[in-house]
Amino acid sequence: MPRQRVIISSGEDGPDIGMSLRTSAIFTRPNNTTQYTAGDNIGNSTGSLLTFYNVVNGNGGNGIVVDAVCSVSVAQSTKPNLRLYLFDGTSTVTNAADNAAWAPTDADMKNYIGHAEFSSWELGTGNIVCRDDQINTPFTCLSSSKNLHGILVERSTYTPVASEAWKVRLGVLKG
Repeated sequence: MPRQRVIISSGEDGPDIGMSLRTSAIFTRPNNTTQYTAGDNIGNSTGSLLTFYNVVNGNGGNGIVVDAVCSVSVAQSTKPNLRLYLFDGTSTVTNAADNAAWAPTDADMKNYIGHAEFSSWELGTGNIVCRDDQINTPFTCLSSSKNLHGILVERSTYTPVASEAWKVRLGVLKG
């Protein structure tokens, strides 16, 4: 994955933020067509969070999530309406199982850093893609981590195709 150097400065005395990168989390939905309703998680069969690896250079590093892109391997007539919740903390959220109700605890939300919205989908050839370029969320990873985590939550209703392949990418400016 090519990286390019981007310098952003807030002024003469402001901090510089360096390398930009794209990091991806890829998963395949379970082999079912069970409808999602508002507030349901969308994920893999193991119920694990999406992990965006090495978003910073060292443990406890910081950066800014500037955008997010979500792609799905099929193009259903009714598109999903999603929110990607992002976390800088632990790689577990109380209930991240596919098609489970999103019910974060106070402890879960202490690690919340922001979210992306995926609601205006572009149609490809048998697939769909959506980009949110209005995120601009600063973060600092835990002192023992270089990763961010996320969970996709449906905001209306969506009937999937069995075993859809999903890819979520984050654009990050490393601190």
